[in-house]
Amino acid sequence: MANHVAPSESVIDLGCGMGWLREMLPPDAVYYGCDMFARDKQTIVCNFNKYEFPNVSADTALISGALEYVRDWQWFLKETSNHCEKIVLSYCTRDQFPSPSVRRFWVNAISLSELLDFLSALGYNHSVYEQTQYGTIIVATENEATKTEHSLCCETQA
Repeated sequence: MANHVAPSESVIDLGCGMGWLREMLPPDAVYYGCDMFARDKQTIVCNFNKYEFPNVSADTALISGALEYVRDWQWFLKETSNHCEKIVLSYCTRDQFPSPSVRRFWVNAISLSELLDFLSALGYNHSVYEQTQYGTIIVATENEATKTEHSLCCETQA
């Protein structure tokens, strides 16, 4: 996932856990880790299931193994889209992991088509980058119309 982060990009790692992705990023990437527990002094603490979201904007959001635990995943992805131009997401889709026994601790069961359709509705272009034994990695980038719309929105509010 980290290979989708360009040098000097800013990154917010949503559901960062122990922050292992930080070590894989380009050395000059600006990193913000966010989790429901303070993993270190720099962790931004937010509970997405309580509708808490970090007040940080970044070039890229990394979401690895976290979306499965977010009850209102549509709110979460919409908030992410309000803060980041690119989303790199790893998710265990219902298509790939249909068994309730496998999904027993996860709080949602989104199909790949639902996820891709929702990202499109948010104004993202996307591609299924890789399907692994651990899930599907999706790279989503804002399309030009959405970028323009966001910049006009922000200019108007300034």
